[in-house]
This record gives sequence, structure tokens and C-alpha cells, in this order.
Amino acid sequence: MAELLRGVADSPMWVPSTFALRPGGKDERAAFLDTWKTSPRSALWIVKPSSGSKGEGILITKSHRAAMEYVDSQPNPFPWVAQRYIQSPFLINGRKADIRSWVLLTHDLSVYVYRKGVLRTASTLYKPEEYSNDLGHLTNHCIQQNAPDYGRHEKGNEMWYEDFRWYLKEATNGKMDFDRDIVPQMDYITGTVLREALRKISRPPTPLRSFQLFGFDFILDDAFTVWLLEINGSPMIAEDLRTQMVTDLIDLSITKHFLANPPAVPAKNQFHCIYTHRY
Repeated sequence: MAELLRGVADSPMWVPSTFALRPGGKDERAAFLDTWKTSPRSALWIVKPSSGSKGEGILITKSHRAAMEYVDSQPNPFPWVAQRYIQSPFLINGRKADIRSWVLLTHDLSVYVYRKGVLRTASTLYKPEEYSNDLGHLTNHCIQQNAPDYGRHEKGNEMWYEDFRWYLKEATNGKMDFDRDIVPQMDYITGTVLREALRKISRPPTPLRSFQLFGFDFILDDAFTVWLLEINGSPMIAEDLRTQMVTDLIDLSITKHFLANPPAVPAKNQFHCIYTHRY
């Protein structure tokens, strides 16, 4: 993702500085070092496998040396990333949260965003200086489900968009509105990323009718700027959304290709088109 967006002029405004690293070198470690040298010494970096999941293998550190030694100690040559850590997130009752958005790319290269979503919340209070405390810093379910307070604040440590709309408005005395101030940032980032990807792989239409569901992970900082953290190619779907989302996906991406006279996509379908590709 970081390499893809190098040429997008405003990407530093919504993608934290990110560098691709490989055990043993032949990567962006020189650029990482240059950026680290010009960053405040209090800056944190998160190091994670580019093909990982479930929060496994993640390191948060201030040290460039520790980051590189960690990457170089890995037994396989798969790529890793070092990314500037967002240290001032917008908190929910003192706890960290990130935003999971599901995005569908259809066979005709149109981009749809699911209008229902969740914020994945931490179980314990966020303390920037305690960055070795995964339960306060990493919101992955597979990490949080081991916490003593898992599910205490929100069922399954998930806050639905509907609840966050209310929380955001209350926390800011009505100054910030989720649909007016946050969603447009997410849609802009999503559209920009996939348009850039499609520009590089653009091809004429084919008879293939494939599709892909992505999970875009965002975080909101305390200045209400949305940052893109990562994109998942095989995202988990929140259990309470699974049936409806799969139904909506089938209606949009599959049914119409097997029926001579397919019905119109139901108006209640939660996938909203934000970009239509023009060949």
C-alpha cells in the first residue's frame, strides 16, 4: 500500500509514514532511517508483517535499531512494514479504537462501501507511555478477547456506527458529526487508494465476473483527521452483520450474472457506490 501511494500528492495527510522492510535488506530501510532521524525522539513506530493477521507479530518501539533487529530476526523473507504510530487518537471513554470499513470491488471495477460498520475498541485505558501494553494499544479482537475486561464496555469490544454517531456528537458538544465530518474522509481515502491501484492495473473489460471484499482499517486522531492504517484482503465480518452483508454482496455481485432478467438491487442494500470505473 505504501509503495502504491508514493505518487499521490496528499497521501502523507492521511497515511502515516510507512516503509517496506525485508529481513536481510533490499528494502526501504535507508529511507526509514532518514525519517526516523528527523522525527521527534518521542515518536513511536509500529512494526508488523504485511501478510499478518490477528495482531500477531506486532512490535511498537521508539528505537530504529530495535525495529530493524526485529525485522532481521524473522525466519522468513516475507515483507514487513514500519509505520509511524498515531500517538494521539480520539478516545472512547479513555480507550483506543479503530474503524473497520468493508469495501467491495466488483467485476466492472466499481467501488462500493458498506454503510454499516464498527469501531473495534480496547479493553483498557490508553496510556501512550505504556506502549508495551497490547490491551491498551492494539484493538485486534484476537488480542482483546484475552483481556479480563473484554466485552465489559461494548459487546465483543465493538461499537457500531450508530452508537459512535451519538458518542462523537456528545463528546464534542455537537461540533463534530460522523456522517458530515468523518465518513467523507473515509470515502475519499478509499476511492483514492483503489483508483490509484486501478490506474496501475487498468485493463479492458473481460468476461470474468470476479469480485473482492476488502477491510479498510482507519483511525481517528484527536484533531478529527482520519488516517488509513492498513487494508485487509480477507477481512473478518462482524458476526451481527454477516448475514445481511453476504446477502447484499450476493445481490450486487453474483445474482445478476446467473439470471436472464435479474431483479434490481434492493434499495435496502447497504453497499453504496463511491466510484465507477471508466475504461
